[in-house]
Amino acid sequence: GLGDTNYDQFCASGKTVDSKLGELGGTRVKPLGMADEATGLEDVVEPWVKTVYADMEKTCSAKKEGSAVLVSAAAADVAPDAERTKEESKESEAKEEATPNEVAPPVTDAPDAVDATPFPVVKHSSTPLCILYGSATGNSEHIAKDLAAKYQASLDASPSTCFFPEVICAELNQFKKKCQKFWEEEPAPGTKHGLIIVTATTGNADPPENADRFFRYVKRKTTPKDAFQHVAFAVLGLGDTNYDQFCAMGKVADIKLAELGGTRAKPSGMADEATGLEEVVEPWSDTVIADVTNACRGSGSGGATVTTPTTEKVAAPSTSARLQATVEEEKKEEVVVAPPKIEEKPEEKPAGVSIVRSLLSISNSDCIPTVAHNMLPSLGPSLSSCALIDHTEDSEGAAEQDVNLAELDRMTVSTSSTSNIRYTINHPYESAIRGARYLTNTATEGAKEVAEIMGSVSDDANSRAVELIDSRFPLDGKDGKENELNGKRVLEMSLELPDDYSLEYQPGDSIGLIVSNPPQATAFVLKMLQDNNGIPPTQKVSIDEKSATTVSDVVQNHIDLSSPIKNRRLLSFFSQIASNPEEELALRLLSSKTPEGELLFEKYIDE
Repeated sequence: GLGDTNYDQFCASGKTVDSKLGELGGTRVKPLGMADEATGLEDVVEPWVKTVYADMEKTCSAKKEGSAVLVSAAAADVAPDAERTKEESKESEAKEEATPNEVAPPVTDAPDAVDATPFPVVKHSSTPLCILYGSATGNSEHIAKDLAAKYQASLDASPSTCFFPEVICAELNQFKKKCQKFWEEEPAPGTKHGLIIVTATTGNADPPENADRFFRYVKRKTTPKDAFQHVAFAVLGLGDTNYDQFCAMGKVADIKLAELGGTRAKPSGMADEATGLEEVVEPWSDTVIADVTNACRGSGSGGATVTTPTTEKVAAPSTSARLQATVEEEKKEEVVVAPPKIEEKPEEKPAGVSIVRSLLSISNSDCIPTVAHNMLPSLGPSLSSCALIDHTEDSEGAAEQDVNLAELDRMTVSTSSTSNIRYTINHPYESAIRGARYLTNTATEGAKEVAEIMGSVSDDANSRAVELIDSRFPLDGKDGKENELNGKRVLEMSLELPDDYSLEYQPGDSIGLIVSNPPQATAFVLKMLQDNNGIPPTQKVSIDEKSATTVSDVVQNHIDLSSPIKNRRLLSFFSQIASNPEEELALRLLSSKTPEGELLFEKYIDE
């Protein structure tokens, strides 16, 4: 059960399900696990998930001596020992050959037990795997397209081993056009159509603009109660615990699909952007295709035991399985490169490496612990593309339309507006300040001086303005009362809105302001690009195939240089391009899920 101790009825649904299944004759395979979102779901979820397959297998196989064991592709994907899984599969097949006429009873302990009526084995579905997303900022879309690319790679490499003949990836609002005709088809006996949903939540528990029609459909009273009876589904919700209605749309999709007859192939995943989406997204994504495939295959032969293909038979296995199969070989080939020993003048180590050594109490003579590849997060494709523009190129070729059609489909105006959409965090409206005034009793001389500086044509105007503000309004000066007053300044600003009324808003909507990076940080990055890569600030660049702009503008206004990096995937990527061997080891450790890495992440990043 998943819950939150900030509420009175902690894990109430989980407790009810566990209790009622026992009362109705079910066999409890494993003690009830109750994960607390207030302290971190992973503290309970991860150890519970690690053993649940083995516990289920042990209990189900012990019910009837000689019965074959149900082995799912998902279990094979997370098994700690790939060789043990292969041996168990062989033993299961041997038992089936020894007792060809014996049919195992349906597993009543499982939530989706199958009918015992024999059906012919179905090796391949006649319909595609549908992966649909509801996305406001692009995260859900990225995850959905990553899953689709993974399955397409399997199809391209070995279509005979794949259950679905193709994969469709589209916005949730395109469900009627792209997928509904397949869902209404009655599949082969014992099988289902496959559906994976990845959706975000916006505003006050609202769906993204490109998913609102789907959610209206599943909530509508006139929607047939068996609309998804032929569908096996899995839902991943993205949200932020800083808001009251965490992952509301993910929860709605999971509940409504089940109410409308769908078969839940995998427990819903709820990823928190406040703590790092990858903590939930990566383990969920690693097995979801295998879980949906297994649910869609159904029993294959009624109540008879079915052994689904393990990862060794899949042409393009998941990242976790692929790394798991090769980790032993990599350990043999892995060579630990010790930092060079210089007796007279020790080389100055990067500041970050020194901090890592200090936090882990590692002396300069000892090596930073190495990390196996299977303990690092999978990177996946990049969210953005970047291309340097040659000044000799035709400007019309580089300066394409700012917003392509696909982007227009998923852009948002406000959290509650249902009209046409225009602006997102990636395509904000470039507003201007029409007026400003202090609402507190604050001297305005400093502000006037800043306005004069910003009105001058000078490369260091921003830096000078920041220095002036810091000197006029100190927060850590000698006068404690003055510091307190400076920290409580309230400024009212009037911002320009589009003349064409393309930005709509209602009471209760929120507005996000994207400000430029600090001048010092911007100057530092621009100098690094110039000195190390020969890229001047005036170099033209195109981001995601949009209109060309300068590197200086991109660094100053389009990337975040101030927020702490809490994304382990990004830290792992940095380790691949680090030029210093010790810095590479430190970044690998910091991004890993080893005990040392978790401790280091907590001290170095969180604290």
